[in-house]
Amino acid sequence: ALSTALDDSVGRIGYTGNPLDIALQEKGYFQILTPNGVQLSRDGRLKYTKEGELLSLEGYPILSNNGDKIILPLLPESIEDIKIDLDGKVSVLDREQKKLIPAGTISTVTQEGVGILHPKVRQNYLEFSNVDITSEFIQAAPYMRNFKLNKQMFTLVNSSMRNVISTLGQV
Repeated sequence: ALSTALDDSVGRIGYTGNPLDIALQEKGYFQILTPNGVQLSRDGRLKYTKEGELLSLEGYPILSNNGDKIILPLLPESIEDIKIDLDGKVSVLDREQKKLIPAGTISTVTQEGVGILHPKVRQNYLEFSNVDITSEFIQAAPYMRNFKLNKQMFTLVNSSMRNVISTLGQV
C-alpha cells in the first residue's frame, strides 16, 4: 500500500497575465459545486459561460460567500473587464457607464470549512506545485539506500540457503 500525505503549504505563485487565473496567497481553498456536493480546490483557472456563470476549469460553478453560484451581471466585452480584488470580490466593468458592477465574492475557506475574511486572492496569477523535487529526492535517499542494502542481504541469505539445501541433498 502506498501512503499519502497532505501538504497544504502554499506553492509558488506565478504571473500568467490571464484575468481568469486566480491564486490564493494564503492557506485555504475555493469552494466549487460538483455533482458530489461542495468541494474544495486551490485550482484558480476559471472560465465563464455565455450566461455569465463563473466556472472552474472542469466546468463546476464557483460559489460565493453566501453559497450561491457567481453569475456575472453582464457579459464582458473582454476578459480584462472582469476584476477580482484581494478579498475575492468579482466585478465586471460596464464600459458604457464606466463603473464596476459587483457579481459576488468568491468563497474561500480553510480545510475545516471556516470562511477566510482576507484570503489575498491574486488575479492574473496561478499557484504552481509546492513540491520541490530536490528536497523530495534528498528525503527519499535513505529509503533507497535501505532498499538496496535489504536487497543485497536477501540475495546473500538466498545464496546461503541454496548452499544449505544443496548440502542436505547430498547427505
